[in-house]
Amino acid sequence: MIIVGCLLVGVGVGMIAGNAGAGVLIGLGVGFLGEAWLGRGRKLYRGRSSD
Repeated sequence: MIIVGCLLVGVGVGMIAGNAGAGVLIGLGVGFLGEAWLGRGRKLYRGRSSD
């Protein structure tokens, strides 16, 4: 949801500034960085668990 939120904010700011395409790209970039840094507790893949 971080990516989608940043994307929508980027579109809005881009429309106000007169260049929605640039706003989309900036919003996506910030969203992907935010997801990488603030993502919800993702665990690294450790292979199969031995039961």
